[in-house]
Amino acid sequence: RNQQPMQPSATGQYPSPPSKRPKLEHPTSFPSVAAALSSNSTSQSKTASSTPATTATNTIKTAATTTMTTTPSSLSVTPTPSFASTTKNSTNNNSSITTTNTALNGKAGVCAIDVQAVEFNWRQPWQRLSQVGGSGTGFVIDGHRILTNAHVVDAAVDVRVRLLGSAKKYKANVWIQAPDVDLAILTLDNPEEEQAFFYDKQDPSKSIALQFSDMLPSLQERVQVCGFPTGGKTICVTEGVVSRIDVRSVSVDTRVNALSIQIDAAINSGNSGGPVFDNSGKVAGVAFQKMADKSSDNIGYIIAASTVRAFLSRCHDAKQQAAITAAAAQPPPPQQQQQQQQQQQQVESTTDTKGENGNKKNSDTMDTNGENGNKKNKGIYTMASSTPYRYTRLFNRSLRLAHKVPDHIEGVLLNSVCDTAVQGQLQVGDVLTKVDDYQLESDGQIYFRGGDENLIQHEFVFAGKGYQEPVRFTVFRDGKLVECEPVVLHHIPRRFTLYPEVDHREEYLFIGPALFVPASYGLIYQGKEPDSILKGSIKKDSYLWPHEWKNEEGTTIDQFVLLIKIMAHDASFDYKRAWSRVTEYNGVPVQSLKHLRDLWNESRQIAEQEAEEEKKKKKKQQSADEKATEEAAGTTTTKEDETTKEYKFARIGLECSEELVFEVNTAMQAEEDVMKAHNIPKKSVILPPNPRYVWK
Repeated sequence: RNQQPMQPSATGQYPSPPSKRPKLEHPTSFPSVAAALSSNSTSQSKTASSTPATTATNTIKTAATTTMTTTPSSLSVTPTPSFASTTKNSTNNNSSITTTNTALNGKAGVCAIDVQAVEFNWRQPWQRLSQVGGSGTGFVIDGHRILTNAHVVDAAVDVRVRLLGSAKKYKANVWIQAPDVDLAILTLDNPEEEQAFFYDKQDPSKSIALQFSDMLPSLQERVQVCGFPTGGKTICVTEGVVSRIDVRSVSVDTRVNALSIQIDAAINSGNSGGPVFDNSGKVAGVAFQKMADKSSDNIGYIIAASTVRAFLSRCHDAKQQAAITAAAAQPPPPQQQQQQQQQQQQVESTTDTKGENGNKKNSDTMDTNGENGNKKNKGIYTMASSTPYRYTRLFNRSLRLAHKVPDHIEGVLLNSVCDTAVQGQLQVGDVLTKVDDYQLESDGQIYFRGGDENLIQHEFVFAGKGYQEPVRFTVFRDGKLVECEPVVLHHIPRRFTLYPEVDHREEYLFIGPALFVPASYGLIYQGKEPDSILKGSIKKDSYLWPHEWKNEEGTTIDQFVLLIKIMAHDASFDYKRAWSRVTEYNGVPVQSLKHLRDLWNESRQIAEQEAEEEKKKKKKQQSADEKATEEAAGTTTTKEDETTKEYKFARIGLECSEELVFEVNTAMQAEEDVMKAHNIPKKSVILPPNPRYVWK
């Protein structure tokens, strides 16, 4: 949670977090677990409700859920609302009683969420941190589902939900957790309890599901925040007005920018995930963040309802996702269909959350639920679309003349494009003039619903796209306007991971006494150990697109690997350079943590084979007569000169031309000693990609 929010600059660039930013706090009631952490893992704790957290969202971990019946509407594409046609009148109702009643009318669908969470230790990935408790708010939506913030149920091992006016706590499971937009869907663990939970007690045929507003609230429109914040156990309703509608990143990934609404109603610890009602009594958004800074007062943020609708359209269960994938592909030959069915059966039998085949958990296989022993089915989530380019504003006259942009053309100059995302529709040097039907100004802003008061950055359009919903670009190229073919964008990955239990899990590798892990946002920006060299390397890499992940030799580097710890051992004596990026192994560029393990295993196998052959050779040369002669003469075998003996080495190249060298046999023995001394179960854990998240 100690992560800085990042916003696009005026030039459309996405820098790494600056050292000083206004502090942001997620209003989730989690106590601090700093006392439970070791000195090298304190940054993994959840931030106390009284301590401002400098984060734009909490990182996400998937927890167990139950199978549910999704409404047919969840499969349909949710088009981006036309805000120009849904403008509301900026009426400021001064009657507090009237406006508050709109929130009270929907209070039956608001529920308190109690969570027990266990995070893994990023600096010692074979360990888990102490269990901590927290609370948040959620509310009932269509399809027997509960909506809340993703950071509320982060790393959850037990989730309980309680309705207003009821003392009973129902066990719930996390069906979908979306770290990129900070939203999550819960379902009840026991389907037989759905009638009692999701329907009105007075009228069992009436659902208590809340409805989302089709319109954005206007500036100065009154809104009400409902939830279960600290200070009591009953529902709390606070009221304020809409102060601003803007675009901001709700997660650590600054390429995903969502439409958010700033309000001045009180959002306190425990309000996270609760509904915010507009004057019509419908949900205008989901409370998720407040600014906790001494220089700021009454600044809270909610995720707009349009972003929530787009999120819901990207949520499917496994069968729905398989049907969608099959419908999009050409029918394969019968033999291939049979093979695919066999593979699907194998996946279903091995994605049991206990590990392999639902019985014995194997730490080298993926725990798809993020918790041990729960077998409930989970949903599949398609990540939100990223902004696929960087741009420069076109206000400067010399810049416009250099690129031959006429005065009547408004837009931004594309200076970098992700080719794999835009499928060749955009080019470096294009002047982007329109996104869908939104006309861009020369600073990248758009009039998104027709008024000067609503001039905001255009990037929210991409994160607001529903499942498989295309986007249309219009560019000024070679002296004329060109309407590009519609393209379906996708989430653009990075070489350093962002979200625990999504693209960053408990992976590690020991080579001798040295510990290697994949580079992650949390390790780099939440810890004190990384120096400016390592942070600078990550910052530079954040500007690269996937098609630019090649080194000078043309080798594609898919993942950053870090040396983060050197355990005490004779083999590591006087080695002090931890927290460095790994560049090569015995002269071979390291492409990923798995690639590094493969290279190390090759060295191990060669060393073991040579040791066995040498042992056999010596045994043949030494005859019984030679032994008897040596014993009679009273002589002893001369010790082999270490300077003439041929050794095998593991040479690990680090950033800034540094090197870590281990003699292979010595390193193998050091591994055994370190495993035993620190009670580490395995020498390495490499996990496959998480099948619960679709990146394209």
